[in-house]
Amino acid sequence: MNEDSDLDKLKRVIAIHNTTKIAELREIMKININKLNDMMKELVNENWLEKPEKNNLVIN
Repeated sequence: MNEDSDLDKLKRVIAIHNTTKIAELREIMKININKLNDMMKELVNENWLEKPEKNNLVIN
């Protein structure tokens, strides 16, 4: 059985906790803020999240 990628884990955490706030996600996932920021950018690039004009992200 394949282990979920960190990106898949992040997607699941966002869906379960209904949040895209970096501080909350970082606390839940216990990962480095730089890695989390990179992963969030990747989710935007994948069109899984969309980045509005402010700092909040919206789940597609």
